[in-house]
Amino acid sequence: MRLHRSLISILAATVLVAGAHAAQEGLESQPPTLRLDAAANLEVVEDTAWASLTVEREAREAKDAQRQAAAAFAKVVAQAKETSGLDVRTESFYTGPVYGRDGKIASWRSRGEIRIESKNTSAVAQAAAELGTQARLTGSGFYLSTTARTQAEKGLIRTAVEEFQGKAKVTALALGFPQTEIKEISIGQSGYNTRPPGPMMKSMAMSAEMASRATEPLPMEPGKATVSVTVSGAVTLKR
Repeated sequence: MRLHRSLISILAATVLVAGAHAAQEGLESQPPTLRLDAAANLEVVEDTAWASLTVEREAREAKDAQRQAAAAFAKVVAQAKETSGLDVRTESFYTGPVYGRDGKIASWRSRGEIRIESKNTSAVAQAAAELGTQARLTGSGFYLSTTARTQAEKGLIRTAVEEFQGKAKVTALALGFPQTEIKEISIGQSGYNTRPPGPMMKSMAMSAEMASRATEPLPMEPGKATVSVTVSGAVTLKR
């Protein structure tokens, strides 16, 4: 009986050792994996111009301030809509108290903000100048539209993929592996934020000099946005 149990123990130990060796050999036979990433960038001229204008009225009573501001604001919005090809939208309208030195409410101020946009820079520049006779220019600038960014990204995908493949090949050869095979890959977009910047980012309050020549087109020049496409993944190294 003791001999029988000893044989069983020896056989079990042999199986465990054999299994461990097989697992080790399986791990050693797995080809190495290389993880890397690549990117392609492109500077694109911002294609959409924008300007923000504000109407403010102040009165002793809140209802009077609101009524006066609403009337002036409606007039500015109506005039802006007369410009062909101009995207017009109201951003905000609110009424708040104005406090005196004694800490008490001295008056009420109503404020409305309008934003105009267009791919036609001249239209925005001229409209902003004309509306500036009735409203205060609080900001202007440019941003890259979603359509333009998407178009730029499409052109960058091939470049980014080729860069990824090139890096994989060079790295593999440096490690002594003449061949590679893509194991996994992902493509992402980054870089420029397509949301238009707020007025506070590029503020331009209208001065007395600007008001005196408000009908002259607003000087506007677009900048450039950097569009990026990234490729990340892993490749299997083969001999």
